[in-house]
Order: sequence, then C-alpha cells, then structure tokens
Amino acid sequence: MAQGGVTFEVPVDSVNKCLEFKPFKMMGPIPVPHCGKRKKTNPHMRAFWAATLAFMLAFIGWFAFAPLMTVVRKDIGLCDNDAMVQLDIENTKCVCKKECKKTLGDAKIASVSFDIFTRFILGSVIEQIGPKNTDVLLLSVGAVFCASGVAVTNGTGLIIVRFFVSCLGSTFVVNQFWNTIMFNKAVVGTANATAGGWGNLGGGLTQTLMPVLYKMWNSGFGVSLAWSWRLAILFPPAVYIILATWIFFCSQDTTFPSITTPFPSMNATRESPSQFLKLSHTSGCCGWNAHSAISFDFKA
Repeated sequence: MAQGGVTFEVPVDSVNKCLEFKPFKMMGPIPVPHCGKRKKTNPHMRAFWAATLAFMLAFIGWFAFAPLMTVVRKDIGLCDNDAMVQLDIENTKCVCKKECKKTLGDAKIASVSFDIFTRFILGSVIEQIGPKNTDVLLLSVGAVFCASGVAVTNGTGLIIVRFFVSCLGSTFVVNQFWNTIMFNKAVVGTANATAGGWGNLGGGLTQTLMPVLYKMWNSGFGVSLAWSWRLAILFPPAVYIILATWIFFCSQDTTFPSITTPFPSMNATRESPSQFLKLSHTSGCCGWNAHSAISFDFKA
C-alpha cells in the first residue's frame, strides 16, 4: 500500500501502522521469517524480528553462567573441598555448602539487579536515540560484559560479571516499545504478545545450548574444563555483534525514513501531536512509553 511516496509491502493505516501481523511467509512448503525486501518498504516486520531476536538471544548471555555453574564453581575455587577438586578437577565431585551456596546465591541476585536500573531509565534512552540504536547499544555493551566472563577466576568476579550482564534483560522494553509504534491497535496486542513470548523462549534455549557448547569443546575437542566453559561463554558475544550489525543496517526506528522529516500525510499530525497520540493509544505493555517518546519527537 502506498503512503507518503513509499509503497509498503503490508497494509497500513493513516499513520502507516501495519494492519496485519504475519511474521512468516511461505517459500513453497517452508515458512520463513517475513522481513520484506527493503527496510523502507517493510519496517514493521523488520522491527518485529529485530526486537524479538534481540530479546530472545539476550537470554543466552544474560543467564549463560547458570547451566555451566557445576563446572564453573569447580574451576574458580568455590567448592568446600577445593583442594581435592583441584587434584582431579574433571572427575572430583564439588561439595557446595554454606560459603559456596552463599556466593552462588549472591551471583543469582546480582544477575537481575542491574537490569532493574537499566529498565527504569530505558524509556528516556529510547526517546533520545530510538529503539533501533537502543537495541544495538544493549547488545554491544552486553557483548563486552559477557565476553569479560572469561576473565572470572573467583566468586567476586562472578558476581560482578553477572551484575553487569543483566543489562541485557532490558531488551524486553525495546521489544514492547518498538512493536507498539509499528502495529495498528487491531493487531498490536498479538504482535507484542508474540514478540514477548518468543523472546522468553531464550531462557529454555540457554539451558539447552550452553551445556552443548561446553560438551562440544570439552568432550568433542578435548579442551580442558577451564577453557571449555570460557569458550562456550564467548558464543553469545559473537552472536550479539552479528545481530547488532543487522539491526543497525537493516532496520529503522519508525515507519518514516526520518522522524524529523515526516511524510506529507503527517503534516497535520506534526502540527497537532495529540491527534497522533490518540491514534497511537494502546493498552499494551509500555504503551505509556510510546506516548512519551512520540510526544517528545513531535514537538515543534
């Protein structure tokens, strides 16, 4: 459908929000992600996939240590029987009681603590740099923090790394915000629920993937326990760099090429932002963030 000089690949309303939600298209009998031919002609579905993949894959780095903790605690000396463990680290069972459990408990608390702060400020961050750049920023910073996990050698280092890596959880805010400003109220609930639900699948993916990566290095290639879990930890940062690059170059913040130079059909909206806010109203998660950001961007 043509709007403001651009022919969108999906049906849109008067403010260029997508009227349908079809995340897949068929190539013969095989469903493939629907991203469109170009970001300018289908920014809606690209935003959906960018937001969904960022949130889903954020879990891999965010909770990467959890499924590997049985080997990590042996390597960094947390076990109560550490002296015996170090004599035969591959085969000796770790005894984890009071001090060991306290350290692991503190690490678990740390793994959600920084996320609280970053979620609190993220609405303002999105207003300033947009959802695309916010996702890129979170993934890039998360990659650095996650990669620093290879340097962990004690309980304190584990707690610090897990604290800062938790910023990746804030990709959920972008996930809901971005879909809210891309889809019409008739389908935005479905889009948000799907993006959030599929994103949360990353938790299960982490529990499956990280042990497999560890076993691949340890059993498959004969790498030592100490280096096997560290090489596994480097997988999420590599994925984040690839995904952040795709999001940066292949998606855009809104349905407009630039929010400062809207399509001719939006001139009235620019002069009267409240009209757009009324059309943009949604009872979905983070709806108030969408209103705040749009109101900020359309100020005269």
